[in-house]
Amino acid sequence: MPMDESLAEASIDLVKRPFSKISLSVKRNNIEGMSKEDIEHFFQSLVQNLNSCIHLTVKYGENDHHKIEAAMKSLAVAFRIASSKDKKQKGIPSTKGAM
Repeated sequence: MPMDESLAEASIDLVKRPFSKISLSVKRNNIEGMSKEDIEHFFQSLVQNLNSCIHLTVKYGENDHHKIEAAMKSLAVAFRIASSKDKKQKGIPSTKGAM
């Protein structure tokens, strides 16, 4: 998902196996008044509370604000896809048989 010069990619699995791999590639410790640590903590907390698996990577970019914005946009799109019913698929969309 692009945001100006930045590009981020997100994947979500909503099947009760909490794990995250978050790589935001931000350089500054403070972005728009929020600490880098708090931003990373937000994503980790989301994973734990959703009981989900999330992979989130900022591929490239120059502006840290744009990197975070691209990450949020890609996560929102991935969540919408993961939580939407696929009309082509019958049954539960999981190889484990449950969600």
